[in-house]
Amino acid sequence: MHKLMADIKNLLFIALFIIFWVPFAISQEVDDEREFSYDVNSPIGPDHWGEIHPDWSICTHGDMQSPIDLTRKRIQTTSKLGRLDRDYKPTNTTLVNRGHDMMMEPYLKALASTRGVETSLGITDPQQIKIGSRKYYRYIGSLTTPPCNQSVIWTIIGKVRTVSLEQLLIIREAVHDEVGANARPVQALNNRWLKLYTPDDDDETN
Repeated sequence: MHKLMADIKNLLFIALFIIFWVPFAISQEVDDEREFSYDVNSPIGPDHWGEIHPDWSICTHGDMQSPIDLTRKRIQTTSKLGRLDRDYKPTNTTLVNRGHDMMMEPYLKALASTRGVETSLGITDPQQIKIGSRKYYRYIGSLTTPPCNQSVIWTIIGKVRTVSLEQLLIIREAVHDEVGANARPVQALNNRWLKLYTPDDDDETN
């Protein structure tokens, strides 16, 4: 029960995020996670990702890695970044349970035991997703899985979202991969800037 409540607490602090990355980074993201582990005590754990393949060396030597701690004192509050302008169009959607993540929660139960199986969801309109806040964090980072390619622009919505206990249990069943951790540890900020967009009072009312 203690571990379950800890998982709930962690989920409550997961921010909705939008990632804009270069096409090369997308094409190189590792889909098969059997090659590496999130277990910090494993020889293929996060501290050793850069040693597994030559192409993954940036996981160890990169200076703009993700994720980072958003509670750091180096956050710069600004109203100059501008409001996010979403321009999504309805499109055909396919859902895949990759064993460590998946999307489209109206369909969680249907996909809970079908890892690797693609499910067609028909037309989906991303504009229907409610962000709930105009505030967002912005920084330059990387993929959070090997090969850890950098130059990813992270835009993280400041609104905290929640899930129900039922949804949490379904997610745990669906993405269970026999390890307790499924996320990369926090990485050093180094000399990067981390900005928090906060609209001016006039902008907030428009």
